[in-house]
Amino acid sequence: MTNEDFEKILKKRIEKINKVLGRKAEEYASTSDRLHNFSQARKIFRCNTKEYALLGMLNKHLVSVVDMIEKWEKHGILPSVSMVDEKIGDTINYSILLEALFLEDILNNATEKETDGIYCCEKCEDKPNDDVKTKEVFVREKCIVVRFNNKTNTNQPFKCQCGNEFYIDKVVHGYIFHCQKCKQHFILQEDKNG
Repeated sequence: MTNEDFEKILKKRIEKINKVLGRKAEEYASTSDRLHNFSQARKIFRCNTKEYALLGMLNKHLVSVVDMIEKWEKHGILPSVSMVDEKIGDTINYSILLEALFLEDILNNATEKETDGIYCCEKCEDKPNDDVKTKEVFVREKCIVVRFNNKTNTNQPFKCQCGNEFYIDKVVHGYIFHCQKCKQHFILQEDKNG
């Protein structure tokens, strides 16, 4: 497969992800909670987490993917293009939803403690992140929450506790990044009051 052909497949898949997850949001999500159906499924399936409820739904699609692979491997029977499109698409979409569930739970279950540090470039005269408060959170590993708002400027480097300056490539609620030097983890959280 050429790079050009692969890029076409990738572009088409991304377009389908946006279309399907957008359509399913209207069908399944409540107006205030994009992941509402997994909260309901958790109650119905009597499981402790929304992630486990999602796993039950994802299993059906994973079984279909395994069946397609085994039919090709053992019997030389290839699936149709539409079958590959549907089953691979479902698996990708559920993986994205699973990521969202985990990030939501990481943020909701973090124990926060105020810190004095502002993670921005101290060399800049204009410090765009001065009003972004930071919190120290404890999840599986120590993680700093960087609060962001509409004044946060990603064109300015952040400064880690170790002194290393680095840039984040996007400002997305729940996005996790880390310092390449000391491996300190950071997680972005929207400051809705700022």
